[in-house]
Parts: sequence; C-alpha cells; structure tokens
Amino acid sequence: EIEEAALHRFIQDYAARDRNFALALKARFIGVVEFSDDKEKYVQILEDTIKTARKKDRSISYRGTQKLLKISDELFQQADLALVQLHYTSVAYIAQSIIEKFTSILRKADRSAELRKQIDRGFKLLQQLLEKPIPPDFLELLWQYVKREFTKITYRINEVVPQFYRLQR
Repeated sequence: EIEEAALHRFIQDYAARDRNFALALKARFIGVVEFSDDKEKYVQILEDTIKTARKKDRSISYRGTQKLLKISDELFQQADLALVQLHYTSVAYIAQSIIEKFTSILRKADRSAELRKQIDRGFKLLQQLLEKPIPPDFLELLWQYVKREFTKITYRINEVVPQFYRLQR
C-alpha cells in the first residue's frame, strides 16, 4: 500500500548500498532488460558477480562461489521458462554465458566442483535446444558456436572439451 515512486526510491537506495542485493535484483529481472546484444547482458551479470566474488589474490572464496551459484540458479530458472515459452535464443545465451564464464574461473575457485555442475547444466540446456525443432539457421549458429568455443585453450585446461563432443542432434 505504498506509493510506487517511494518503493522505487527505496529499492534504488538499497541496491546502491548492498552489492549482493543489487546483483540479485539485476539477475532476477535481466530477462526483461533491453540490450543491444542480448547475450552481453548475461555475460555482464556474470562478470559483475565474478568481480564481487574475487579476493585480492583473484581467487574466489567459498562465499564467492555461493554468490555465483545463486546468480546462475536464477539464470537457469529463467532459461527453463524461456525453453517452455520457445524463446530459444535466450536459452542459448544463458547456457553459453555460464559455460564460458564459469570455465574461465574453475581453477581459481574454492568448491570448483559446484561450478562444474553449473557448466554441466549449461551443456544440458544446449543439448535440450538441439533436440527441439529449431530453425536451420539457428541450428547452424549453435554448431558454429560449438566449433568456435571447443578449440579455446581454457576448455582444454579445465577438461571441458568432452562436453562439446557429447552435444548431438
């Protein structure tokens, strides 16, 4: 029963003071945010979370890993909804962003096994997409992504390359 403007000011003020709240708020509503490059908005929220999760030595503590897991769980919920709503591009962008960003920090994170599970979830999402009746152009874009990404050294170092080989139509 409060004024919308007052609620809006409160949320802005609180988000300015509490970085975790700000990240959770961004993650929750990122799907409706207009961006010139839709994939970039998912990459950006993950990069912001990684920045706040890093310690001075650039490693990621247990608490930092927990932040990353919360944000990725929120993104996976949005991806599941997008899959049901046939918004396949959003599903692909979320999966790709998590795979890319989490793979790059695996060796720096405490509890990296939990991050690896999120990477696995990202690959499962991509596999679900490949099993859908998606347009040929979109299918070609997905395969181009796979071919481009699996050659990167970070995937070899972190032993993620086999995940790319498991993807099939």
